[in-house]
Amino acid sequence: MAIQPLQLWLLPLAALALAANVAMLVYLRLGLPQTKLVRTFLLMQVCIVVWNLFDLPGRYFELVDRAGQLKAATGIDRDWIAYGISGGQWLGIALLLPLTLITVLRFTRNDDWARSVPLRYALGCWALVVLLSGSLTFWFQDARWAFNIVGLSMILILVVDLVLLIRFTVAAPTATFFHQSLVVTFGFAVPIVVGVVNDIILTILGKNLPAFSIIATTATSGGLFFAIHRYRLFAVEATREEGSGRASKPLWTFVDGGVYLFDASRCAVRAEMAFASEVLAGAVGIGFVFTLPETLRKRTSLQTTPLLRFSAQPTKDELDPTNEGHLQMLPFIVEDVLGQTHGRAMVLLDDLQELATAAPEGALVPVLEQLQAAVASGKGVLILGATSTGRLPSEVAGWLEGHAMRPEDDGPARPTAQQAGPGPPKGKSRGRAKA
Repeated sequence: MAIQPLQLWLLPLAALALAANVAMLVYLRLGLPQTKLVRTFLLMQVCIVVWNLFDLPGRYFELVDRAGQLKAATGIDRDWIAYGISGGQWLGIALLLPLTLITVLRFTRNDDWARSVPLRYALGCWALVVLLSGSLTFWFQDARWAFNIVGLSMILILVVDLVLLIRFTVAAPTATFFHQSLVVTFGFAVPIVVGVVNDIILTILGKNLPAFSIIATTATSGGLFFAIHRYRLFAVEATREEGSGRASKPLWTFVDGGVYLFDASRCAVRAEMAFASEVLAGAVGIGFVFTLPETLRKRTSLQTTPLLRFSAQPTKDELDPTNEGHLQMLPFIVEDVLGQTHGRAMVLLDDLQELATAAPEGALVPVLEQLQAAVASGKGVLILGATSTGRLPSEVAGWLEGHAMRPEDDGPARPTAQQAGPGPPKGKSRGRAKA
């Protein structure tokens, strides 16, 4: 059997793809905060590496076999080599496609679908069918129909991925997310185009080219990796304070999913101190403040808790409060932090009056709503700080009146009807600051 020149070129390309995929895998594990998206992408990348590891020797043995030297070079029967290589490739493919769908669901902020148990069972069954079909197509040449069914279902999953990405790109809330999702969409489009051209169009035309699949899939992982790395503005790693939980007691009893407003003109406890006491007691924290982080750390004894500062002239790890796109990043940052921890997470948004003054008109309330939804979906608590709520814009003050609990000087929280439900009679304490 003759060896096509293209096959000779694809062998080093497959080796380069393997090196690139391993490098991305290592960086994903060691160089990025382990958010839900990154962890899912990490599993997806493991499957690509497994596929790539079996694909590379497969190409080599195919070249040796075509040269008629396989038995002499390896001393192993051709069928056993082919079965081992094919099994490894099918294992990688079977697990890869379901993980690409879950990765895309997380990337496009469809976490409810990504966590769906029925969907995961369906994808698990699909992976098992792919493995069985791979075995059928290897041992029985007349079982080509099984390969065709698997191939069509693979294209279907990739098309679903692409549709989700295109919808997210069109409706991207910021330019940053638009550029990020555009890169990812292009990466996912590559294997679809290659598969359609190589496996459908050229087959109809009677042409037969070597498989480009793993190289095309490397473009997918490369696009997703580049987008996460290049546009990972304010990627925050959830960390606990060293020695937390040993000697500190929280100043307040917080309810998971709650929103608490600390008004300095009415409450003796400042928002930053309530936040710090909970973090020092063992919770994970993320703070958005106007105060210099170094100054706040000295006041609160916080050392490692991430604090992102608002600044009209932002530098690295700072947010511009006048930029609507930066404000819209806040809920995504909080979601990532919540996704990294299994315990309680505290979110501080301090100096609300200054933020409301700097923010574009009508931009702050939607951000507050998204932050509330983020902490409600996880074990989070949102703490808001203000010097005087009487000076807030009417739409912000109205939202706070309907959604925030207000710890007062004497301790009780004043929850709204939506949050509290049936409560104690008027004048009775709902919750108290801890002594």
